[in-house]
Amino acid sequence: MRQHDIAPHKRLEINGLMSIAAMVDQGLGISLLPDWSALWSSGLSIRKVPLPGRAPVRRSGIVWGAQSPHLPIARMFVEHAQALFGAATQDRG
Repeated sequence: MRQHDIAPHKRLEINGLMSIAAMVDQGLGISLLPDWSALWSSGLSIRKVPLPGRAPVRRSGIVWGAQSPHLPIARMFVEHAQALFGAATQDRG
């Protein structure tokens, strides 16, 4: 929003996409959300406006203990992420 000189008067951070969309539906502000199909089939009165230029990128990571009993699940998650997103992901474990 800063890149487009949009400065909200108040700022609230919420993790749930549907909660955010419901608040926007009720006229409580605007939000920048991922293009998630559930938002458009939810019946909410919200509007999708494409971003000018290139969309922002969110980088995520995964950390797990070397002796964790969940190690096989963590590695499987990383393998699936690499299959989906390609060379953008790296396995450091």
